[in-house]
Amino acid sequence: KAASPGADLIIGAVSGAAGQTVSCPFEVIRRRMQVGGITRPDRWLGWKETVMSIYRAGGLGGFYVGLSIRYLKIVPMSAVPFAVWDGGRRLLDH
Repeated sequence: KAASPGADLIIGAVSGAAGQTVSCPFEVIRRRMQVGGITRPDRWLGWKETVMSIYRAGGLGGFYVGLSIRYLKIVPMSAVPFAVWDGGRRLLDH
């Protein structure tokens, strides 16, 4: 049985949310390292220093700062193309 368009939307949304959740800590570290060079031009922070700084300031939750806003952006952005793609594929298969 083929998935319905609603199921395609949910699958696309869940996959986008999972991808954001996994990549968020790396994005936070990358962004903090980039901004660190602007705020302290005399000294760039290394990867380890940045990770330790984030952890000291916010614990594990510090690596997920801004995740809810990312969900608002990425969930529809991944759900709709997945549903359209799969719907188009089903249409062309018939």
